[in-house]
Amino acid sequence: DNSTSRKFGGSGLGLTISKNLVELMGGKLQVSSIEHQGSHFWFELPIPASHKYHTDITQQVFAAKNLAGMKILLVEDNETNQVVAQGILEEAEILVDIANDGQEAVNKVRDNHYDLVLMDIRMPGMDGHEATRIIKATDKGKNLPIVAMTADVIPLHQGQQQSPMDAWLAKPIDTDLLFSTLR
Repeated sequence: DNSTSRKFGGSGLGLTISKNLVELMGGKLQVSSIEHQGSHFWFELPIPASHKYHTDITQQVFAAKNLAGMKILLVEDNETNQVVAQGILEEAEILVDIANDGQEAVNKVRDNHYDLVLMDIRMPGMDGHEATRIIKATDKGKNLPIVAMTADVIPLHQGQQQSPMDAWLAKPIDTDLLFSTLR
């Protein structure tokens, strides 16, 4: 299904890419599946105890602290992506509200105050480009920073010239780039 609604899911490349990445890191990706009920995927990685890793994470969170209290609308239709992005933002004490699609984002911006919107591009119903155009056409939204977040690398570069987005971030989220963009 090539539509932006992704009614029938993706191409299946995500699982293959994940498996390859996990194996490159010396880990193992596993699955258990029950017909007509679903599948459960997990991975295990050998991660040595490292003070440097803990220090790097602590420094990233500390560097983001100056964003504490900022209120962001996260527009994302994928629940897993919502949880990951929300966790990263809340670690920096950023207040996060979630919209599941473009129409919900338009409604939430109309009814609330946000300092910034993180906008997925491909969503069912109203996509991120259309939602951004509608928001930017309002008095309340014309100066509201809207940052695109997309896994589509090629459309990301092509879309930058045609969209009223203020900035672009690729998925998966690079926390350093995310926080520097928010600043």
